[in-house]
Amino acid sequence: MVSDHGRRFGDFDHQGKFLERSLPGLFIRLPEVLQETFPKFNFRNNMRFNTRMLTTGFDIYHTLKHLLVIQNMNVSESDAGFKPALKDMSSLLVPISGNRSCSDVNILEGNCVCNTTGDIQAWENPYLRQKLIKFSFEELNGIIASSKYGNVCRTYNSPLMSYVTSR
Repeated sequence: MVSDHGRRFGDFDHQGKFLERSLPGLFIRLPEVLQETFPKFNFRNNMRFNTRMLTTGFDIYHTLKHLLVIQNMNVSESDAGFKPALKDMSSLLVPISGNRSCSDVNILEGNCVCNTTGDIQAWENPYLRQKLIKFSFEELNGIIASSKYGNVCRTYNSPLMSYVTSR
C-alpha cells in the first residue's frame, strides 16, 4: 500500500492545490495468495469498484482490521464481532456505498471535495475568483497609471477582495 498527498511545501503549498492535497493517490497491490485463499470475497472486483467511491483514512484502517479477522468470516455475515461496512467507515475489500457523503464519514464541510471535482465556471471557483478580481484591478490600475491621468487618479482596490476567500 502506497499513498502520496502531493507536494505540500514551498511554491507548491498554496490554495490552488486543494484537490491535490485533499485527494491523494492510493495504490494497493492485493497479494495473489489473498484472492486465491478467499475467492468467495471477490476482493479485486470490490476494490476496483471502490476506486470511484468516497474513502478516507479510516477506511484504510478498517481494511487492515478486516484482514486480521477475515479467516473467521463468511461472505454475507459479520463474524468475529467485526462488521466490514459501517456508516462512517468501510473496509475497501467490500463494495462501498455510492450514497456516502462527507458528513457520513465525518469530513468537515470546508474539507469536502464532493462539489469541487465537476466542471465549474471560473467565477464559481473561490480561488480563481480571487485571482480574476486581483488581475482585473492590477490591469486597470496599470492602464490608468500609464495614461495622462495617472498622476491625478487614485489606485483602485476591489471592495470584494476582503470577502472573497478560497480554500
